[in-house]
Amino acid sequence: MTKALSITIKSLTWVAILAIFGLMSIVTFDVLVRNLGITHVRGMMDYVSVLLLLAAGATIPVAFVINRHLVVELGTYALTDKAKMRLEAVWLLLGAPLLLALAWFVWHEGVSLAVRGQRMGTLGWSPMVFHGLVAASLGLGGLACLLMAAVKGAGFRLGLID
Repeated sequence: MTKALSITIKSLTWVAILAIFGLMSIVTFDVLVRNLGITHVRGMMDYVSVLLLLAAGATIPVAFVINRHLVVELGTYALTDKAKMRLEAVWLLLGAPLLLALAWFVWHEGVSLAVRGQRMGTLGWSPMVFHGLVAASLGLGGLACLLMAAVKGAGFRLGLID
């Protein structure tokens, strides 16, 4: 399981890296051709939005699995490491349904808009492009929370980063 998880984490990390590289490239190209007076990139905000969604969406589940998400420790300094891990498992279990529910709602909103023929952005893309990316990132984040809750609840460390 650790090998499959490691491959998934590396793949999502590469998606985020390539999205950020694509974002930098298209913005640089647009600024360059605008300043040279040649043209502009039509639908620039559509491309930027999709690339940002890809970068953020791939990063959220990775942050949960490699334990690099924001953790606020209030009153837990006296707890043992095992107790802290179990407490974090409880918080992850509480957060997972929220992320999964949000994914479901975003997906269904996108489907509802698409069925009615709604188009988004300058290029007139289907709402499922944007809603699908957001729903996928929220869903992956929720699944990552469930996985890490099980791992931390059992008192294990995956050792993917350290």
